Formats: sequence, structure tokens, C-alpha cells
Amino acid sequence: MSDIQTINFSLVTLFCILPTAVILIWFYFDRKNNKKAEEERQAYEEKQKQLDAERKRLISTYVKSGEWTKEIARAVYRKEIEIDMDETMVEISWGEPTEKDKIEILKSGSRKERWIYGRKGYGANYISFKDGKVTKIQLKN
Repeated sequence: MSDIQTINFSLVTLFCILPTAVILIWFYFDRKNNKKAEEERQAYEEKQKQLDAERKRLISTYVKSGEWTKEIARAVYRKEIEIDMDETMVEISWGEPTEKDKIEILKSGSRKERWIYGRKGYGANYISFKDGKVTKIQLKN
């Protein structure tokens, strides 16, 4: 091969074969990541189905026992939080909070607490309790 043919072959390799190889490698890893993401999505959906079934069971149990009114049960089923709900209602409605903070014992002996759903500073929802009852609801915008 002459020097010019070697340079042309090198340029063809550089501009045609190498990018094609990079694209093929990228597609391989992208497909692998998409498969993993799909498996994670399916596992998440299955977990949500299980949680919804458990939520329905708990709601039914509380209504049958007379501890909850049908209105409260409907709100919990719709995953809504209302003032004066207790901690159990909130936890069944929204699940376990990401974080619990600001537990205070007041001079009167009352207990104040705040539950956080999400990450602070990144659009979290805050539920404030006094003596186990919701007193304030701050929803992210």
C-alpha cells in the first residue's frame, strides 16, 4: 500500500467504521438499560398493586369496626389528606413518610410533629400534626 492509500484507509476507518462501532456499543448499553428500567417499572407497578390491595383491606376493616366514617374512608381511598385526620389515616393514604422531623413537646404537654413526603427543598409535601391529628397541610406546587 502506498502512503496515500494508507492515509485514505485510516480516514475511512476513523470516519466510518469507528463511529459505527461506537453507535452499536451505545445501542447495546441503551437497550440493556431500557430493559432494566422496564423491569424496575414493572416491579414498582406490582408493589403499587399490593399496596392498593392492602389499603382497601385496611379501609374496609376500619369502616366495619366503626372507627372511620365512610367520608374519611373515601378520602383515604382517594389518597387525600384532610385536617383532623389521625396519623394512621395519613399513613394508609400516602404511605410511610420519607422523613419525620420537628417533634416538639409543648408546655401544655401536647406533641407536635411534621411528616415530610419527598425531598426537602425539591417540592416536598409537609403534614403537621398536633397530638396525632393533622393541623396543617403544605402541598408542593
